[in-house]
Amino acid sequence: MSKPLVSILLNCYNASNYISKAIQSVLDQTYLNWELIVWDDGSTDDTLKKIKKFDSEKIKIFSNKYNIGLGKSRINAIKKLNGDLVAILDSDDYFHKEKLSKQVEIFEKHPNVSLCSSWCRILDEKNNLLKNINYNLSNTEIKNKINFLNVLPNSSLMYRRNIAEQFGWYSKKFEYSQDYDLTLKLLEKNDLFLIREYLTFIMFHSQSMTNTKHLNILSVKEQIVILRDNLKKKQFSNEEKTLIKTIINVNVVRLYFKTLKDDTYNSLKNLILIFLKNPSLFFKLRILKKLETDNFFRACSSVVERYVDIVEVISSILIMPTIFFLKKVLI
Repeated sequence: MSKPLVSILLNCYNASNYISKAIQSVLDQTYLNWELIVWDDGSTDDTLKKIKKFDSEKIKIFSNKYNIGLGKSRINAIKKLNGDLVAILDSDDYFHKEKLSKQVEIFEKHPNVSLCSSWCRILDEKNNLLKNINYNLSNTEIKNKINFLNVLPNSSLMYRRNIAEQFGWYSKKFEYSQDYDLTLKLLEKNDLFLIREYLTFIMFHSQSMTNTKHLNILSVKEQIVILRDNLKKKQFSNEEKTLIKTIINVNVVRLYFKTLKDDTYNSLKNLILIFLKNPSLFFKLRILKKLETDNFFRACSSVVERYVDIVEVISSILIMPTIFFLKKVLI
């Protein structure tokens, strides 16, 4: 039986420092039936020049005349994909040499799996280890966790093209969070499989999209929209609904904190109004960090969490005078 073609989608913009390593990691794959679609979004450095140094018929290069943004570039790029399976590679990340092989094997063994990920290592510019992403939850638990938080790095993903096409693939509504939106859609009726091996390497540096202020703000805005849409579409328990609403509110607070410097008065006013409406939220601001841990996720609907809520309500009563004082002074 012939092996399925894997289309690797690599969108890039001004990625000169990292693009060569990303492409070389694809060329080094033990799995051979792949194509690499590189879509440059009008880079102004020598990214395109470095891409063209690679001499392989499997690498197909496309470029915009000027920068149009990741969302539109990604939608244009998927029209060029020919594979039954699609792997994502961000321009500053790279693969373990057996990543494609091990993920294809999962899809061949598990026909109901629509999305496959792996453990990841996050590295700095000097290749020093910053963090391991190595969830020890079951596949079902991770699938449920994704309803609350996008925990799967983009470059770790491989998915079935036909399932993505059923949902319209990448949404035009989003610029930065198309991957999270698609992940939720892919898992609506199908399964997730996490390979518990470090097959993906994520570079974190000053030019990372997650480290760019305007994209960071946009990402938070889009996550709020996605979570609200998900809350409307799916059936959740009352505890799960409460958790999602809390996460949405925390993201709104994050958004106002990120715009505090540029629009101090309105951002501060909105923050105070949020905490007046929901004082206990002040003590839940670290919920996103806590959700990243296995133990917290397993405890989300436990008695422990209900006890924490009681403590937060009592604490919120103590902070109320401060909030009212700030309201009187600033509003």
